[in-house]
Amino acid sequence: MELKWISLILLLIAAALLATNLVLVIPAYSAYMRAYARTESFEPRVVVVGQSSRAAAQAEGGGGRLTVTGVGKVSAKPEVAVIVLGVITRGELASEVQELNAEHMNKVLEALREKGVEQIETVSYYLRPLRKYDRDEGEVLVGYECIHLVKVQLEELDRVGEVIDAAVAAGANQVVSISFALKPDTMERLKLEAIKAAVMDAEAKAKTVAEAAGLVLGPPISITVSESWAKPMIPEVRVAGFSTPVMPPEELSVTATVTITYGVEQAQG
Repeated sequence: MELKWISLILLLIAAALLATNLVLVIPAYSAYMRAYARTESFEPRVVVVGQSSRAAAQAEGGGGRLTVTGVGKVSAKPEVAVIVLGVITRGELASEVQELNAEHMNKVLEALREKGVEQIETVSYYLRPLRKYDRDEGEVLVGYECIHLVKVQLEELDRVGEVIDAAVAAGANQVVSISFALKPDTMERLKLEAIKAAVMDAEAKAKTVAEAAGLVLGPPISITVSESWAKPMIPEVRVAGFSTPVMPPEELSVTATVTITYGVEQAQG
C-alpha cells in the first residue's frame, strides 16, 4: 500500500517539472521564431551557386551572387548555296558498274564547269555488292552498285535551279540536299555581334533584378558563352524533271547565349 502512494507522489512531481519546463521554453521559442520571421521577411537573400575564385570569395564576403542568362541574335542574307548531287549506277559486274559511273560523272562535271561552277569536291564514293535473299540458296549476289556524290558551292543563289537542271540533264540521278550558308568572314563577324548583344541583354536583366530586389550589382565574377547558328536546308530532293525551282531563305540567324554571374550586396538604407 505504501509503495502505491510513493509511486503516485513521484508521478505528480514529474508532471509538475514537465509543466515548469514548458512554461519556460515556449515563450523563448516563440520569440526566436518571431525574430527569424522578421529576418526572412525584410532582408532579401540571393540564391548562390558554387564558386571558386578570388572574385567569388570577395562576393561571398560582400553578400552573394546573381546569375543571369542573356541572348543575342543577328541575321544576314545567305551568301553561299551548297548542293550535294551525284550518280548512282547498278549492274552485274563491278568493273562495268564503276566504268559506267565514271562515264556519267565525267559528263556531269563537264556540264557543271560549262555553267561556270568552279567549287566542286567529292564527298562520297563507294562500290558495294547487291544481294537478295533466296528461300533455297539464302543470300545471293545479284550485282553491284556504285555511288559517287559531289558537293557544289555557288555564290550566285539565283542560279541554283539552273545548275541542278544542267547536272541532271548530263546524267546526275541523285540530288541529295540543297543548303544555304554564310561566308566564313561574315559568320565570324556575326558571331561577335551576337555575343555583344547577349552580354548587353544579360546586363540589362541583372540590373532589373538587382533594383527590384534592393541589391547593389557588383562586377561580373564569371561569364560563359555559347553560340549556334541556323542553316536552313531544303529536305532531300529527287529530281525527275527540269526547271527545278529553288527559293533561298531571306535570312540566316546567328545566336549567342551568355551566362554571367555578378557579385551583389544588400543595398544600405
